[in-house]
Amino acid sequence: MRLKQTAIILLAIAAFCGYLVTACTKVSPEQSAQGSVAPRSLLLSQSTAMGDVQPPTPLPPSASASESTVPIVAVPVTPLKPTTTYHEVWAVVTAYCPCRKCCGRHANGRTSTGTSAWLRGIAADPRIIPYNSRIFVEGYGSSRVDDTGGAMRRSWRRSGMIHVDLRMTYHYQARRWGRKIMKIRIYDK
Repeated sequence: MRLKQTAIILLAIAAFCGYLVTACTKVSPEQSAQGSVAPRSLLLSQSTAMGDVQPPTPLPPSASASESTVPIVAVPVTPLKPTTTYHEVWAVVTAYCPCRKCCGRHANGRTSTGTSAWLRGIAADPRIIPYNSRIFVEGYGSSRVDDTGGAMRRSWRRSGMIHVDLRMTYHYQARRWGRKIMKIRIYDK
């Protein structure tokens, strides 16, 4: 019930404001032909309650009747540049974890760039895909190249095929991924 009363009051206020806007603006036939409107305030003419308030001055008539009082400015439209661009390539995608089974007996928990091998990342041949390039692999997500390996370098030299190695946290995750040939996205910087 209260909500209904509030809605009725708001509608009455809106109607009254609309009435004031139309009542305060008077347009003579000469002004409408010229395109200018002279505002006239009914409330400000009774300046006894508000002190010395002057009604606004009328707008100057425009130069010709066909000319609009509001200038139209043409804004050049520039096409939006995509924020990220990439190219898709076919690649051999394998997975590894930082354990001795995957990385050999010299595994020290560090990548070739010096970052922690326990964080997500991708290994690739840095001559083909430079370090810190962002790569998106379906089913793995997006990550940066921060490591390399002999298998990645040999794959490019032997067959010209890009080989990326996804770093997983656990050995069973890397074994489950296996070896896939799929499209990957290499994002431009």
